[in-house]
Amino acid sequence: MRPAGLVGGTWAGASQRGLVILGEVGVALGLGLGLASLGLRGVSWMFAGIVAGVALPWLVHSWQGVAQRPLPQVRGMGQMLVGVAVASTVSGTDWGALQRLIPGFLGLTFLTLSQCLAIGLLYGRLSGTNRLAAILATMPGIAAVITSLAADYTREVSRVAVVQVLRLTTIILLVPFFARWVAGRPAVAPTSPWISGLGDAHWVTWGLLAGALAVGSLGAWGAQRLRWPAGAFVGALGGTLLWTWGLAWLRPAVHWVCPPVVQMLGQVLLGTVIGEYWALEPVLEWSVLLQALIPVGLTVTAGLGTAWVAWVLTPWDWLTCWLITVPGGATEMVLVALALDQDVDLVTAGHLLRLMVLNTAIPLGLSLVKHESAQGQADVARPHPKQPPQS
Repeated sequence: MRPAGLVGGTWAGASQRGLVILGEVGVALGLGLGLASLGLRGVSWMFAGIVAGVALPWLVHSWQGVAQRPLPQVRGMGQMLVGVAVASTVSGTDWGALQRLIPGFLGLTFLTLSQCLAIGLLYGRLSGTNRLAAILATMPGIAAVITSLAADYTREVSRVAVVQVLRLTTIILLVPFFARWVAGRPAVAPTSPWISGLGDAHWVTWGLLAGALAVGSLGAWGAQRLRWPAGAFVGALGGTLLWTWGLAWLRPAVHWVCPPVVQMLGQVLLGTVIGEYWALEPVLEWSVLLQALIPVGLTVTAGLGTAWVAWVLTPWDWLTCWLITVPGGATEMVLVALALDQDVDLVTAGHLLRLMVLNTAIPLGLSLVKHESAQGQADVARPHPKQPPQS
């Protein structure tokens, strides 16, 4: 018999949601510490977050029969933490040199978008999904944003969400494979930097971190108010870069490095959101899931082809090219590059530019579709002129 306290009262609404989030973070931290003690590196904390994000909401759904949607505030917090951590790494980057790479980044971006557009049209034809939903399902970007757009413009939201989350999860699972066997990067480290870095930070570092988090939070809030894509990440990145540059100008002797715990928490929070999307639909139709494998496999393969083009035409190593061109979430791919110590400045610049292009292209395309749909409905509603009688 279900306890009465779990039905309503203090377990309802925000209090219950907060307890679930705290439980997810606690489980993810415990599982992540276990993986870290084995010397695993990379995105192990995101894996732990995904597991916790699936397990706890699934238990709540099984117990109460109520599915809870992922909170955008949790993802925003994770993006903000990642933005602060990335800003500490790229603060010394020569941004003038990166400006010369903009034509190359644009070329790779348009190649990726054209491939995803073609795959979306093919997916729509094979699965019977309407064209707009199929294109949104295969577009690289932020799964939560793309899914919300699908909710506004089409009724096939579940298909869009399944393809987006399945692709992002697949890419994150493939990272250790490419890092270990393809790119020649070690998958394990003799000492986990997460554990050793927690107690080594000086109190000045924590004080500077508090200032960076305050400035990063302010930047994230401003970017979200302006409705920028990945606003929490972009705003926190920009705000913390200004903080770091101002600190270097005022006190050149002070060199601030973001403690590893910030990246760790960012991985956990972003992982729990991915897991919650899977737990949102505890029972998936196998036909929908199998159909989703088609665009996921094609987009990942297309990303590998684009990475090969970048590898041939640029001096970058293979893993950097793949992280720049892979059709995944911008924040997650930058976080992977940060976790693997892999050219964070190049990966960040490439994904920021792609976000800008997507932010322009998707609303423009949706407005055209909306205009054509309204025009078509007007044509249907308009009475046809009477035809002259045939002799």
